[in-house]
Amino acid sequence: MNAALVRAAAAFVGAPLPDGPRREALERRLAALIGRQPADQRRLFAIGVVTLDLLAAFRYGRRFRALDDVRAEAFLVALSRAPLAPLRRLHASLKLLLQFAWYLDPEAAAETDYDGPWLGRVPIEAGPPPRLEALRGAAERSR
Repeated sequence: MNAALVRAAAAFVGAPLPDGPRREALERRLAALIGRQPADQRRLFAIGVVTLDLLAAFRYGRRFRALDDVRAEAFLVALSRAPLAPLRRLHASLKLLLQFAWYLDPEAAAETDYDGPWLGRVPIEAGPPPRLEALRGAAERSR
């Protein structure tokens, strides 16, 4: 499962396949994120990854994990436009999880010029609470 996930993660962010320590770190992050999910969600995710890997074989004659960058990206775009809603949901689920795992790597985040999470590092003042009573009054007047 890891090879297909790593291939998809790189394709979603438009990067070449990572290798060595960077790939190992990505695989660890993915395992941790997936491992936190309930058992039924992990099973569904595993089925989805197998589906992704095998569907590519019908289109390109090779599994998704073995596709080059261009074909992997094109396949994911096609999956996002699939006529079957479960395939589109698979695309959305993979994209969310894999991009999150990819950009948890500080080196990858730095490549985007993102300066990292602000929480706990940059003081952020809380604004005043919303004036709900004013909103309620406006809603009642519009009826």
